[in-house]
Amino acid sequence: MKQLLQKHAKGLKYASLIAMLIVPFLLYSAARHDMSWAVNSLLGIMGVSMLVAMKVG
Repeated sequence: MKQLLQKHAKGLKYASLIAMLIVPFLLYSAARHDMSWAVNSLLGIMGVSMLVAMKVG
């Protein structure tokens, strides 16, 4: 796992940062349209992207 993170660190770092920029807008839209399944899945995606950013960054 450590080798995988070191090998793809730069790409994972940028992908997680882009996800953290886009997901809040999608969360807002999902909440406005009362889609609880989308809100829950987007919160999970945001949490994973934050964990990846902390681990790689």
